Amino acid sequence: MEQRVLIAEDDDISFSILQRILENESYEVIRARDGYEAINLLKSNRFPVMLLDLNMPEISGYQVLEETRRMETQPVVIIQTSDNEIQSIVRNMRAGAFDYILKPVNAEELVFKAGRAMEVFRVRDLQNHLHTDSLEESARRADANAAPEKLSLKNLHRYTKTLFESLQTNFNQGAGIGMLISLVSLLMMQAKKEGSNYLVPAETMELIFQNASMAEKALNRINELHFLQDRNLEVAPFSREQFHKMLQDVIASVEPFAKIKNHRIQLADQDVFFDKAELRLNRSLFSQAVQEILINAFKFSLENTDVYVIYGAMDKILSLSILNSPHSEELRQSGFVNDLNQIIFEPFFREEKAVDERFATLDYGLGLTYAKVIMERHGGIISASSVQDDRLSPEQLVSIDIELPLIASEETNDSVMRF
Repeated sequence: MEQRVLIAEDDDISFSILQRILENESYEVIRARDGYEAINLLKSNRFPVMLLDLNMPEISGYQVLEETRRMETQPVVIIQTSDNEIQSIVRNMRAGAFDYILKPVNAEELVFKAGRAMEVFRVRDLQNHLHTDSLEESARRADANAAPEKLSLKNLHRYTKTLFESLQTNFNQGAGIGMLISLVSLLMMQAKKEGSNYLVPAETMELIFQNASMAEKALNRINELHFLQDRNLEVAPFSREQFHKMLQDVIASVEPFAKIKNHRIQLADQDVFFDKAELRLNRSLFSQAVQEILINAFKFSLENTDVYVIYGAMDKILSLSILNSPHSEELRQSGFVNDLNQIIFEPFFREEKAVDERFATLDYGLGLTYAKVIMERHGGIISASSVQDDRLSPEQLVSIDIELPLIASEETNDSVMRF
């Protein structure tokens, strides 16, 4: 196992101290003098561990940290800072840092944390190899005439790898379970024992309370998904006007999220005719599903772009599409590839590793899964596709497409029915 450490440090004296400590422990040390050099070195070389100064010229250590999350092979990052403010430390650990050290550096602490970071990288690396080997062995044993709709080995490998990366991100970034672990570790260092009690900073405890609440919400969402599978769904008939009004209400409810990246929501005019037919919906659940899809669109769209909500009716089917301009250049240029349009509805799947903290929502890769279950419980179908329409955008748009059955009005006998 390579013992290479990238030290991103602009100060010569600080670098020399860190270099001497680590080289005495047989680490190979490479230096980056600023953030741009660090990013370029990481893209062209494999570094198990990076020691990252947060205060550097050109671009900040925090920006470098965000960039590493988009890399195929991510180093385990230890941040170094002279700032002992809890919020600053938590912000960077939430962004993906494994640990931190305060300046002036303590040699024993640095050696201990560098060793721990190496072990974490080794486990991650082994995990990736094990998954690859397991999938290849499964493929060798698989029936050559397996159903064509199943994912290819390459795509299955991609999904499995991304699934584990997503779980890793979920438990190490953003609010919730991962942050609770980091905060408890911080609390252990800060707590001072006085008699039979411990004195702890109020700010740390408040953060623990907030993240405990987010963890509880995540567990509740998992329970809701399980409950929805077997639940009798109470539905009521919706006319064209009622359906349009419900969409308007949902859009109004997500306006605060739209403003985060300055998105505009364009709702189709009410010119869809299904006067002799009705939708049967559970208003609360259906609204939640559309909210999840819209918020997901805001998170992964280019800033200052439009999100379109379009619906139409044909052959006893109402179709509803929510379109957005993805900030992934690959999606804008090439559209969905490698069955990604199927995989995005799987539990815990995340196409991108980064967590956008501006959206105070659960980021466990369950939003689209939740929407899918709700639509299926309504007898509908949900899918994703790429759309090229020059009237909307010169590039590919991502479209989440929903199809719902329309029921002839005379078939509706009760105001409330159960599916």
